[in-house]
Parts: sequence; C-alpha cells; structure tokens
Amino acid sequence: MPRACARVAARPRSRCSGARSTSQCAIAARIPATTTRSRTSRWVRVWQGRFREAEAGFRTMLDRLHGVPAGSEISPLFSQHGLAAALWGQGRHAEAFEAAALAESTRQQAVREVAAGLSDEQALAFQEQDYATLDHALAIALDSGDAHLLERAWALAIGARGQVTAMQAERLARARAGDEPSLQPLWLEWQRASSALDRAQLQAGEPEHAQARARLDRAERRLAQAVPQARALARGDADLAAVRAALPADSALVWLHDLQHVKPTDFANAAVDLDDPDSWAFVLQAGHGAVTAIRLGPAGAIASAFADWQATLATPTSTLDLVRSRGATLAALAWAPIARAVPARRLFVVAEGPLLRMPWPALPDRDGYLVERDRQFHVLNHEHELLAATSTRAMRHALLAVADPRGGSDAASTLRDCTDPSALPPLPGARREVERLASLFGAAQDATMLALVGEAASEARFRSEAPHSALLHLATHGIEAGSGCAVGGTRGLSLRADEAPSKAAAASTALLFAAPATSAGDSADDGLLGSLEIAALDLSGVQWAVLAACSTAAGSTHAYEGLYGLARAFRLAGARTVLLSLWPVDDDATAQWSEALYAARLRASMDTPAAMQHAQRAVLAARRAAKQSEHPWYWAGFFAIGDWR
Repeated sequence: MPRACARVAARPRSRCSGARSTSQCAIAARIPATTTRSRTSRWVRVWQGRFREAEAGFRTMLDRLHGVPAGSEISPLFSQHGLAAALWGQGRHAEAFEAAALAESTRQQAVREVAAGLSDEQALAFQEQDYATLDHALAIALDSGDAHLLERAWALAIGARGQVTAMQAERLARARAGDEPSLQPLWLEWQRASSALDRAQLQAGEPEHAQARARLDRAERRLAQAVPQARALARGDADLAAVRAALPADSALVWLHDLQHVKPTDFANAAVDLDDPDSWAFVLQAGHGAVTAIRLGPAGAIASAFADWQATLATPTSTLDLVRSRGATLAALAWAPIARAVPARRLFVVAEGPLLRMPWPALPDRDGYLVERDRQFHVLNHEHELLAATSTRAMRHALLAVADPRGGSDAASTLRDCTDPSALPPLPGARREVERLASLFGAAQDATMLALVGEAASEARFRSEAPHSALLHLATHGIEAGSGCAVGGTRGLSLRADEAPSKAAAASTALLFAAPATSAGDSADDGLLGSLEIAALDLSGVQWAVLAACSTAAGSTHAYEGLYGLARAFRLAGARTVLLSLWPVDDDATAQWSEALYAARLRASMDTPAAMQHAQRAVLAARRAAKQSEHPWYWAGFFAIGDWR
C-alpha cells in the first residue's frame, strides 16, 4: 500500500486527505481497519527501536499476504519495507537489503499494474507517492559498505526510472501506427483533447484549463485500457555490467541523487520528509572497478547555490565577477568532490531535480570555464540510452530547419494578453543561421536539407515533414508563462500568467510557427505547437531535435521520470536526442552557436557531447576575439539530453 495512505490512517483526519488522485483515495478507503491498526503497531516498534518484535510482526503479516498482487488494495509492499527496516536495525544488512530490494520491486510492479490503466498524469501521481523503498535499499547498501549491494541498488534505480514515460510512449506509438482499427477513434479523441489542453494552457483561465485536463484524462484512460500491453514494459533490475561495458573509453556515468531516508527509524516517518536530504554522486567508470559513492553534502545548500548562480546566468547584465563568484560556490559543493574522484574526460550524467538543468561547462575553473578544460558532459534520461543501437534508418531530409516564422493574427490572438502580432520580434539571426546551415549541408555529400522560413514555416508543413527528417532545427520563438509579452533580441515570448510563479515555471513551453490569417479553429495549424501535440507526432527517425528557441528546457521535473515539457514531448514522439535552451537565448549568439554545432557534426563527425563543447568554445572564443562580453548567457544556454551519439 502507498505509504502516504498508511500514514494518514494513523491520524485524526480523512484517510483520503493524503491521496494524490481519486484512484489512490479509493484504494486507501478499502484498507481494513484491523489491518491498519496492526500495521501501525509494527511501524511504531521500528521507531522505538524494538526491531526484533517488529520483525516478527512484519513476517506474520507477510505470511497472510502471500500471493497478494503488488497493485492490490492490500499490498505486501508496506510489510516488506517494514521488514527491511527491522532487519537493518539489527545490523543484518544482507537480509535487510534483500527485503528492501523485494519491496522496491513490488513498488515498481504496483506502478505497472495500476498505472497501466490510468491517464499519464494520474500514473505520474500514483508513482510519486511517498514510499522510500529505493532510498532504504540504497541507504542499507551504503551503510553495509558492500560494493556489490551498492551496485544492486543502482540497478534497482535503473528499473524504477522512466516507467510511466515508457508506458505512455508505447500507447502513443501503438495508436499513431494506425495498424489497429479499434484504436483509431480513441486516438482521434486523444489528439483533439491534447490539442485543446495545449491551447488552454496558453489561452484560457483556470476553469477552461480544468475542463480540458479532465477531457484528456478521460481520453487517455480509454486509450490506456485499449493498450494493456503497456504494463509489460517492465525492465526489472538492469545489468549494471552491461551499462559499464557500453561506456566509451575514458568516460564515467554519474548518478546524482538526494537521499532522504538514511536510517532504520526513518521508515514510515513523515517527519523525515521535512529534513534536508543529502546529495550523493554515484559513479560508474568505464572498464572495471566498483561503484564509487561520493557524498556532496546537504541538498538544500546545493539547490540554493544553484538557484543563485542560475539567476545570474539568465541575466546578461549581471557582472562576470558575480557570475564567477556564485559559480565557484556551486562548483565547490557539486563539482569539486566529483572532479577529485573521477579522472574521466567524458561524464554522462543522470540527474534528478534542479541539477538536471545544470550547465556544467559554464562552471568557473581557474581563470576560465570548465568548457575550456578536457571535460565533456552529456545528460541522459535513462542509463539504457547508453545501450541504444545506432540508428541506420534512411530519411527523406538530413535536416529540416524552421526559421523566423511570424505567427499570423490567429496565432497571436491565441496568446493571453498578447493580441498584437507586431509584438513578436523578428529573428534575423535565425534566418542567417539557416542560410549558413544550407551552405554546410550543400557542401556535404548525401545531406539534403529542407528550410522552412518565414511564412513558409507553417505548423501544418512541419507536421508533414518532421517525421521524414533525421535532424530537426527549430529557430523560432519559445512561448512560456512569464511576466511580459515579448523580449526583443531574444527567441522568447513570455505570457502574463494568472497562476502563481511556481505554477508558471512548471508550465510547458510551446513553439511558434507561421499560421494562416484564420485557421477556423483548426488547432493542427494555428501556429502554436504544444508539448502534447508534439508527442502525437512520429519522430522515431529523428536523431537530433535542436530547439533553438527560448527556454525550451522549461517544465517540471519528476521523481523517476525526469524533465517534462518539450523535452519529454520529443522523447515520447521518439526523438533520440533533444537539445534545449536554459534561458531566453540571444538571437545572434544562437545563430553562431548553431553554425559551429552543425559544422562539428557534419565536417568532423563529432558525437553530441563533443559537438556541444566545440560549439560553446567557438562562441566563447569569437566573443573574446571581438572584445565582447564572455558572459555564459551568450554561449552556455543549451544542453543536450538523450542518446549521446
């Protein structure tokens, strides 16, 4: 059972008040009162340090629950987790780890069983119930000092990562394939509902948004129930040896994780959730050797230092002294301990929370920046991306480039508080950018390019051509919730949001395309392409999706699932690697960065992290040579996530 529901059962309030969705509330309401009372006594014994008594009680309950499915209303999960805590409290680490591993496997199975029939949002809420089985397995492994247990704990984390995304991707792929007539009406309704929600996020108020969300939830549940195979996408415990073998020479895999539950008495203890967790870096180096565990320190201090530095990075008028000072503070906390322990030249990073958006190359290093040293960084959604086969699929276009579309009157009127099309600044740098890319691709053999510029860059044309392109380059405006209508010289458009700032920051970004003067309400060609509309496309042949617009990395981050917004949308559509912007990027500097990026890719056949480093170095060097500001805002605004090749 979800720990959140178990906790509220012991408190004088509604059992459903702690549930995050109606499905969880219903499950919580069906827990027999006798089971809840006996369970409460067992976890209290753990808190009291009466570990042997707690062990006996949990074993008795597990005997009663033998054979009960993981996703049932009376799951063995709680008792498995409690047994792990009781054994850990007695110093029986090996047995405790086995119990914790079983509990985490049960939790993952419950997600697959229950979430397979829920909408994407409901499945996410179900998975994010506060049940710290993975943390306990990891903490037990650390406490034991057993390198083998630590490796197994990481394998459990790999199994947990991306389950909801994998299920959603399977549903969408099955539906868009069009091979099953029974799915077609469900798929059509999903597309209509998703477009309506994308539109409501930019156009409508809270009531309309809630109605659009409810409609999409209904459509997704119907589609989910028609694709039951999604629950069979279990990867289970991954073989970390296979991941190690897939690492290129002179590279390392770094998993950043905040560990909240670190001792036996943290079991089912809500007070622990208020404590500041510790941030850890777990490192797997290419070749051989055990997993290295590096304690970085309090997560709150790291997050605060990152937020301070991020604020200066996103503000080109901030002084370089302030940028470097704040960056040095963060580097001392989050990078220096890793750098001392990991000599590898290339680091693949699996991160959670705010550090997922960390622009590592912009960290100060001596009198320069980390980008100038012999270190390369690449962010992975999942460790399995190291194992992905190289794509050999032939595509109609080597590159589909979109540049400087001007949203027609219909597109502009869609935007809250932004009804004047002239408020959208032109992007001359984007046009020059595509002209230079055309020269690059024209000089390359077997590299055909299709450029959609200005009024030709319609949403309908993009929808038609993108599935047949190996590389996508979108040099347009990114639209997100914010405080103004437009910012000149950048590829961004902010919308005045009625929501609180925290909600606005988590809102998905949409991409602007050219739109007809009127679209007769056709959201498929209204000039605004939102995350859900992107997810409906078949981009399984796309190697790179370069979102050269403003703040395309906007979106919430979620435990186990990573970054949402446009990043997840392109991932659901099948794109292997997405290149995203961290802030409102400069039009001219982005054009320069893009040219250097593709030159590295085409002329030198560089992989993604090498091409990214080359492009950032090129812009930085050019600005220094021209005696222009070397503020990282100009050259460090992009990062890549996904397949590294």
